[in-house]
Amino acid sequence: MSGISIPQKPGDLREGASETEIINHNDAMQKYWFAVQQAANEQSMEADAMSNIAKAGHDALMAVANNMK
Repeated sequence: MSGISIPQKPGDLREGASETEIINHNDAMQKYWFAVQQAANEQSMEADAMSNIAKAGHDALMAVANNMK
């Protein structure tokens, strides 16, 4: 289903990490959470599409049943 690949979640920062390590860790965490959100959004859109397809099928069947009356 989902075409989004979620990177591995960055580990915890070690105590006494340098400013560069903190910046790199924060960047990696932002990329990770962005990928998680993108995957959740894509999954939600796929579910909406399936729901719309099911509703369209139901509406078509109801129209056929009503035309038979």
